[in-house]
Amino acid sequence: MKILSLEFENLNSLKGSWKIDFQSQDFVDNGLFVITGHTGAGKSTLLDAICLALYQQTPRLDKLTQSKNELMTRGTGSCRAEVDFSVKDKRYRVSWEQKRARKQAEGKLQAPICELATFSGDILATKSSEVLKRVIELTGLDFSRFTKSMLLAQGGFAAFLNASPKDRAELLEELTGTEIYAQISQYIFERNKEIQSELIQLTNQSALLTRLDDEDLASLLTEIDNLQQDYDNKTKQIKSVEVALQWQALAVRLTGQLKVASETLQQAQQAFDDFAPQKEKIVGALKAQPIVPYFVALNEQKKLVENNVNDFNEQQQKLTQLQDRLNTAEQFATYLSAKHQKAVLHHQAQTQRLNDELIPMDSQISDVTEQLNESLPLLEVQRQDTQKSKRCLDALSQQLNSEQNKNVSLSEKLKQQQTVIIDNDNLTLLEQFLSRYENESQKLQALAEKSDQSTDKITQTNALLNQVKKRLNDDETRLKSNTEAIAQIDVQKKSLIEKIGDNGSERLSQLHQKNNALIQLQQMTQSLDRLMQDNSKIVLDISGKESLAEEQKQKLSDLERQGKRLAIEEQDLQTLIKQDTLLRSIQDLQLQLEENHPCPLCGALEHPAVQNHVNLDIDSTEIRLQKKSKELNKKRAEYDQLKGQLKGLVQQIAELHKRQLEQKNEIASLSSNWLTNSYAQSLQLSYLPSSAELLNEKSNALADEINELENALKEYQQLERSALPLLQQKEQSNSQIIELKEQLNNVLNDLKIYQSTQSELSVQSNALQTEQKQLVEKIATCLPQNVQLPLILACPEEWLQSQKMQIMKFNEITEQLAQSTQTLQQLTQQYALQSQQQEQNERQFAEKELQLQQITARKNSLQAMRIQQFTEQSRQQLQQGYDQQLQITQAELEKAHAELNRLKLEIESVQGVCIALTSAKRKISDTQQEVEKQFNEQLSNNDYKSINEFQENCLDHQQIASLQTNLTVLNDALLTQKTQFESIQKQYDDHQASCPTNLDETQLNGRLTEFKGQLLSLNESLMNKKMTLQIDQSNKKKQQQLQQQQTDFKDTAHNWELLNKLIGQADGSKFRKFAQGLTLDNLIYLANREMAHLDQRYQLQRNVDEELALQVIDCWQANSVRDVKTLSGGESFLVSLGLALALSNLVSHKTQIESLFLDEGFGTLDESTLSMALDALERLNSTGKLIGIISHVDALKERINHQIHVHKNSGAGYSVLDKQYRKGE
Repeated sequence: MKILSLEFENLNSLKGSWKIDFQSQDFVDNGLFVITGHTGAGKSTLLDAICLALYQQTPRLDKLTQSKNELMTRGTGSCRAEVDFSVKDKRYRVSWEQKRARKQAEGKLQAPICELATFSGDILATKSSEVLKRVIELTGLDFSRFTKSMLLAQGGFAAFLNASPKDRAELLEELTGTEIYAQISQYIFERNKEIQSELIQLTNQSALLTRLDDEDLASLLTEIDNLQQDYDNKTKQIKSVEVALQWQALAVRLTGQLKVASETLQQAQQAFDDFAPQKEKIVGALKAQPIVPYFVALNEQKKLVENNVNDFNEQQQKLTQLQDRLNTAEQFATYLSAKHQKAVLHHQAQTQRLNDELIPMDSQISDVTEQLNESLPLLEVQRQDTQKSKRCLDALSQQLNSEQNKNVSLSEKLKQQQTVIIDNDNLTLLEQFLSRYENESQKLQALAEKSDQSTDKITQTNALLNQVKKRLNDDETRLKSNTEAIAQIDVQKKSLIEKIGDNGSERLSQLHQKNNALIQLQQMTQSLDRLMQDNSKIVLDISGKESLAEEQKQKLSDLERQGKRLAIEEQDLQTLIKQDTLLRSIQDLQLQLEENHPCPLCGALEHPAVQNHVNLDIDSTEIRLQKKSKELNKKRAEYDQLKGQLKGLVQQIAELHKRQLEQKNEIASLSSNWLTNSYAQSLQLSYLPSSAELLNEKSNALADEINELENALKEYQQLERSALPLLQQKEQSNSQIIELKEQLNNVLNDLKIYQSTQSELSVQSNALQTEQKQLVEKIATCLPQNVQLPLILACPEEWLQSQKMQIMKFNEITEQLAQSTQTLQQLTQQYALQSQQQEQNERQFAEKELQLQQITARKNSLQAMRIQQFTEQSRQQLQQGYDQQLQITQAELEKAHAELNRLKLEIESVQGVCIALTSAKRKISDTQQEVEKQFNEQLSNNDYKSINEFQENCLDHQQIASLQTNLTVLNDALLTQKTQFESIQKQYDDHQASCPTNLDETQLNGRLTEFKGQLLSLNESLMNKKMTLQIDQSNKKKQQQLQQQQTDFKDTAHNWELLNKLIGQADGSKFRKFAQGLTLDNLIYLANREMAHLDQRYQLQRNVDEELALQVIDCWQANSVRDVKTLSGGESFLVSLGLALALSNLVSHKTQIESLFLDEGFGTLDESTLSMALDALERLNSTGKLIGIISHVDALKERINHQIHVHKNSGAGYSVLDKQYRKGE
C-alpha cells in the first residue's frame, strides 16, 4: 500500500484547503522528507488527515460523529480529508467530509459523508460502515495495524518495548490476529468433554438393557403356541353365534318388507280404479279425431274473411288522409305563387336604389380616405422629431442629475475623510508604539502556547487519573459481582441436587422406558378407536347399499315396461306415415277426377276419396315419431346405466362384507396386544372407548415429569459451566486491582509536576500583560475619538497601511470634486438650449394633428351614413343577397308543385288496391260456405248434435298421448307390485325353512358376550407373552448396536483426549501462549535484522525466565544481557525504532508497505545516534519507500533537504503550509 496524495480542508489550526501530491517530482527525487514547524503549529494534523480519510478516526481522537468533532477548525462550517492510495498497482480515492448546517460556524453538526471510489470515478461505497469495511479489505490493514505499520504516532515508539508481558501479549494478539488460537484451544477442550460424556452415556445405556435366559425363552414360546390354539377355537365359536344372530336380523327385515309390499299393492290397485273417468275421455277424443281437419279448415277461412275486411277498411282510411293532404298542398302552392310575384318586384326596386344612391356615396368615402393617407406620414415625421428632441432633453437631465449627485457624494466623502485621517507626527509615534505592542503579543502567545500544552497535559493526566479510578472501581465492582454470582450458583446447585436426587440419570432412563411403553399403548388405542368407528360405518354402509340395490331393481323393472310401451307407439306412428306416403303417391290421379265422369281405374261415377280425404299432417307426425324414438333411446340408456350401477353396487356390498370380516380380526389382534403392554399391566388397565382420554392424561403427566427432570439436569450442567469463567475472572480482577493502584500513584505524581509548571507560566504571562496595558494607553492618546482601538491592535500593520491609503484617497477626492463642479456648469447651459427646441417641435406637432382629426371626422361621418342605409357590405354583396332571396322563393314554389303531383299518384295507387280487395272478398266468402257445409256434414255423420259437444270431446295429440301413457303406467305399476309382493313372500317362506338354531336373540347375545370375554382374556395373555418376547428381541438388537457404537466411538474419544492434553484448555491460554511465543520470536528476528542497519551494538532476545519478556544483548560488552528498562533515552529510541519497523513488516500480512510516517521521537537522540537513525531511514528510502518524519529537531532539518514547513500565524491561532501546497495555487 502506498499513499499517493493528501488533500484536506479546515482541520485543527490549518484553515483553508491544502493538497500534497506525493507523486510530484519533488517527492520522486526526495522520497525522504521532514515536516517541520513550531510546537502546536499543526504538524501532526497531516497524519490526522490521512487517518481520518481512511479510517474515520485519528490516533489522538476517537471516531468523529454527528455530535462530536474536535478536529474542525474553529470559526468554519465544514472540514474534509481525501487520500489517493494504491494497492497492487490499482489506484483508489477515499474521502471523509463533515459540515455544519448551512456551512455556518454556529450551525449544528451534520452526519459525516464518506465515499470510496476507483481512480477512474467508479463509486465502490458511500455508507461510512461500508467504506471502512472495503478499505480494510483492499489494504489488509485495520486502524490498529495501520498505526503500527505505516503511521507511527507520538508516544508509540516505545509502547511495545516498555509494555508488561501481559500487555505485550494483548498487543501481539491485537496486531497479528492470534486470538484464533485461544478459540481453537477452548473448542478442543469443550469437544473432548462432550465426547467423553457421550462415551459414558453409551456404556450406561448398554448396562440398563435386560435379557431372558434360554430356559425362560423356550417356556415362553410354548405358552404362546398353546394360547394361540385356544384363541383360534374360541374365534370359531363366536363366528357361529354371529351367523345365528344375522339370520334373526334378516327374518325381522323380511317381515317388515312383506308388510310394506302389501300396503304398496293396495295403493296401486286404488290408483288404477280412480283413473276410470280419464279412460272415457280417451274414447271420446279418438272418436272426434277424424273431424278435426274440417274444423281447422273452417277456422282458417273465417280468419281469411276477417283479414280481407280489415285490409279494405285500412286502405279506405288511408285514401281519406291522402285526399286531405292533397287539398292542403294545393292551397300552399297558391300562396307560394303569390309570394314569388312579390319577391320579383322587390328585387327590381332594390337594384335601382343601389345604382342611384350607393355608388356616389362610395366615391366620396374613397376621396376622403386618400387625403387621410397623405396626412399620416407627415404627422409621423413630426412626431419622431419631437420624440428625438425629448430624448436628448431627458439624457441631458439624467447627466445633470448624475453630476449633481456625484458632486454631493464627493463633498460628503471629503467631510468623512477629514474626520478619520491623522497628521504625520501622530502617525510616526503610532508606528513605533504598534511595533512594540506586536513584539509583546508574540511573547504572550508563546507563553499561552506553553500554558495550553501544560493545560493539555494536566487535562490528559486528569483524564488518565479518572480512567484509572474508573477502571479500579469497575474491577472492584466486578470482583464483588463475581463473588456474589459464585455464591448464588452454589446455592442453586444445592437446590437442584435436592430436586434431582442422587441417581438423576438412572431415573430419567426409567421414565423414558415408561414413556415409550405408553406411546405404544396410545398408538394401539388410536388404532382400535379407528377400527371400531370404521366397523360402525361399514355396517351402516352395507345396510344403505342393500336398500339402494332393492330400489334400483324396482326401477329397472319399471324402465323395462316403459320401453316396451314406447316401442309399440313408435311402430304405430311409422305405419301411419307409410300409409300417408302411399296415398300421396296417387294424389295426382285423384286431382284429375271430375264429378259425373267415370274413374279411369274403376269406372265409378262417384269419387268419395276425393271428397272426404283429409291429408295427414306429416310434419307433426314425424316430430311425434322423433320424440318417441328419442324417449325410447333415453329409456334404453337409463336401463343400461341402471343395470351397470346395480352390478357395481352388488360388488361393493360383497367387498364391504369382506372388509368387515378383516376389521373384526384386526380388532381382536389389537385387543390382545393392548392387554400385554407393560404400561397397561403396571396399572392393570383394559381397553375401553374412553381409554384414549385417560392415556392422554397419563402421557401429559409423564411428559411433564420427564421435562422437569431433564431441565433440572441441564440447569445443573449449565451452572457448572458458568461457574468456571467466573472463578477465572475473579483471579484476573485481583491482579488487575494491584496493578491499577500502582498506576494511580504514578499518575498523581505527574499531575503535581504539571500543576507547578502551569503556575510559573501564569506569573510570567501576568507581567507581560501589565506592560502591554501601559503601551495601549499611549497608543490611545495618539488616535482620534471615533477610531476603535481593538480593531487596530488586532491588525496593526494593516491599519497603518490603510491610514496611509486614506490620506492618498483624501487628495484624490479633492481633485475629483473640482472637476465635477466645472462639468456641472457646462451641462446646465446645454439643458436650457435643448428645452427651447423641444417647445417649438411640440407646437408644430399639435397643428398637424388637428388637421388630421378634421379629415378623420369627415370620413367617419360618411361611413356611418353608408352603414345606416346599406350596412357594411359592398354593392356586389348586396346585389348577390337580393338575387338569393328571389331564388329561395322560386325553389319553394317548385317544391310545392312536386309534392302535389306525388300525392295525386299515391291516391290513384290506393284506389286500385281497394278495387282488388273487393273482388277477393267475394271469392273467399264462397270458399267459406263450402268448407262450413262439409264440417256440418261430418258432425251429422258422427252423431254430434252441436259444435259445442264436438269441442268438449276434442283433444290434441299430446293430451291423448299423455292420458294413454298414464293409463299404461298405472297398469304396469299394478302388475309390478303384485310380482314384488309374491317374490318377498317366497323369500320369507324360504328363510323360515332354514332356521339354524332354536335359541332366541337374548340367549344368543348372552353366549356371544361370554365367548368374547373369554376371547379377550385369552388375547390379553397372548399379547403379554408376545410383548415379552418382542421386548427381549428388541433389547438384544439394541445391545448389539450399542456395543458396536461403543467400539467405534472409543478411537475418536482417544484422539480428542490426546489433542486436549496437548493444546486444550477451558480458557484457551495454553495454545494462545504457544502461538504468541512463536509470533514474538518472529518479531525479534525481524527487529534484529532492522537493528543491524541502525546500530550493530544491540540485539534483542526472549527472557526464558518470564513469558513474553524481552532482553537486550550488548554486543560491545562481550554479549552481556541487559533488561530493556536499563536503556538510555537514545538507546531506547533505536531499539524501539527497530521494533516499530519490524512490527510494520509483521502486521502488514501480504500487503506491501510502500509509505512510512514517523511522528516525533528524535528529540532524545545525540548527534551520533541521530545520524545512525537517519542513515537507516535513507537506506529504507532507497528501496522505494516514501518516508515522512515529523520533527522540530534542527539537525534533521539540516540533514533532510526536502521539507514541508508549517507556519504559525501570530495572534490569529491559525497556521499555514508552504504556498505551493495551498489548493488552487
